[in-house]
Amino acid sequence: MSRSRSLDIICHPWAPEPPRQAPALPSWIPQLSSAPFERRPGQNSYTRVRADSLVGVPGLGPRNYNASGKTKCYPEKGFIRDRTLIVTGFVLDAIRTKKNPAVEGVIPSGWLDLVDWTGPPEPVPDRFWRTLVADRGPGGQKYPPAYYPIACSWCFQKRSRRANINTTQLLTFGKCPSIAMEFLRRVQSVVWDRMLVLTEGRKGSKQLLALVPAEAEEGDLICILYGCSVPVVLRRQRKRKAQDNTNPSRTSPRTESSWSFTKGDRSAPPAAPQISLSRATSDAAFSETSTTDTPAPSLFVKPSLVDTSFSSTGVRRTFRDTESGEQEPPSLPVSLESHTQYQFIGECYVHGMMAGEGFKHQKDHGNPLKAFHLV
Repeated sequence: MSRSRSLDIICHPWAPEPPRQAPALPSWIPQLSSAPFERRPGQNSYTRVRADSLVGVPGLGPRNYNASGKTKCYPEKGFIRDRTLIVTGFVLDAIRTKKNPAVEGVIPSGWLDLVDWTGPPEPVPDRFWRTLVADRGPGGQKYPPAYYPIACSWCFQKRSRRANINTTQLLTFGKCPSIAMEFLRRVQSVVWDRMLVLTEGRKGSKQLLALVPAEAEEGDLICILYGCSVPVVLRRQRKRKAQDNTNPSRTSPRTESSWSFTKGDRSAPPAAPQISLSRATSDAAFSETSTTDTPAPSLFVKPSLVDTSFSSTGVRRTFRDTESGEQEPPSLPVSLESHTQYQFIGECYVHGMMAGEGFKHQKDHGNPLKAFHLV
């Protein structure tokens, strides 16, 4: 990460399993046990058990996506403290409605409800079929072919009585057109054991359609991190009071207090001084508090460093609108200290937010830049 200034490695399984008596690895170190393929017992063949990583293989070829644009991971040095990874980014939205995961590649019928589609003969919604293939063709690096909507419609015409789509069954039994086979293989590599969700649509924004890990829960945050080419799902954890140390085995050597997960917690703990951020929001889910009485070191990110020229058609805008004469917003101070920790759940696909559009979303809805402490 220090050499490449990229965070994509936290989305790609690479670490071996720790010894049985050793402590578990932090959530931001993905293990080989979460690899997409697993060896069959007693055989020399492999079978799919999870979807492919959206970031591909870091260091090999161009990026599949560019959700964080030209930004690099920050801070450049000292981003690992003990077992905590400090990264910078902003909250895009939070998960509101989720459906059952696509276990073994079987697409549940409830997924259609999230996009208000009853199935053929109605045309398949564009955002739905693009989400099923993560808006990419075979291999994940090129845009999907023009015949994918036709292939998607054919597959949903072959639904079972329970209205589920068994992708393996369609590929194995019966006559499957070549374009449908290509489409189904891509779908399997994207949706296998992932969930389809809708976000809350905070601050007046529209609800976003996303594919997230099966471990995600309602209330988890979908974030854009500087240096990470895809959005990620994070879960807030709140620090207990120092005197309520009921689990010494999880005590942090730095704070001598334990940490516990509070699902869907949207409020900052009381009795802590609040750091004032420019372009701050009244939403407590986006606020940070300081654990020290002295001012924490701050990172000042100039708007000129956040370039949105990489964005897709319709969002090619910068923070300075020269035609209207709008002035650049002031520098955004971001404290690298935080009393809130986050669990890294995994990478995700958010339709319409994979090519840098998140920066326009950040500007339009005032999502502040902040530091995340991943444990």
